[in-house]
Amino acid sequence: MNRSLRVLLLALPLFLLGAADAVSPQARFHEGAAAYRAGDYAQAEQAWREVIIAGAVDGHALYDLGNALYRQGQLGSAILAWRQALVLSPREPDARANLGHARGQVRDQLEPQGHVPLVFFWQHSLALRESATLGSSLLGFALGAWAWLRWRRRRQARELGSLRPASWVAAVLGLLLLLSTVVTARSLAYEPGAVVLATEIAGRSAVGRDGVELFVLHEGAEVRAVELDADHVLIVLSDGRRGWVPQAAVGLVRPGEGWEVAAD
Repeated sequence: MNRSLRVLLLALPLFLLGAADAVSPQARFHEGAAAYRAGDYAQAEQAWREVIIAGAVDGHALYDLGNALYRQGQLGSAILAWRQALVLSPREPDARANLGHARGQVRDQLEPQGHVPLVFFWQHSLALRESATLGSSLLGFALGAWAWLRWRRRRQARELGSLRPASWVAAVLGLLLLLSTVVTARSLAYEPGAVVLATEIAGRSAVGRDGVELFVLHEGAEVRAVELDADHVLIVLSDGRRGWVPQAAVGLVRPGEGWEVAAD
């Protein structure tokens, strides 16, 4: 037996033991739930952060994280978590109710900056995965129907029924759904909503202290990020005012991102 094989066989039990000791995201999620029920909100927060960092991101995990953050008085982080939860699960009533309650406690009553363009109103009720799947299915149906109609025409059949108009309706709806998915995803990627996490920040006309102070925002204020550099972000308020703020002072509405930094 050569040396490399012996080393592999000796290391295998240690690897398997380590894998057995590793806590799965599902187990860690349940640990967080148990800590939350026991009133240990900090421990619950830590457990659910680890679940999200591990990649097991869904609307329920973010909703629970928002609850733990809110219980600890972290209003801005809670609003951010609930907004992220609604991106993944837009029809979740508890997250929407909690978000509405928290918004009433924010000092700056700004109009929330959404990630869905007004023209694609249906996207408020559909997750990106849902609209992409539905749009692809409708477009696939339309293409299949057109292929079948072409085959029937070659067979010189007279009765094509209502399949032709149905296929056109499906094609239009499918293309609209796919378009809204792409536009919404792009908005989340390049101009996401943002929530102020710091107690107070000043929006300035330029990066750093050299910029003129244009406005002051407080924890929980909801804005939109339109430009990022290494340490600062240009935000837009609902009334159109713009200003640069430290990137660490805001959280972006991108599910699964940012909790690594916030947890430090």
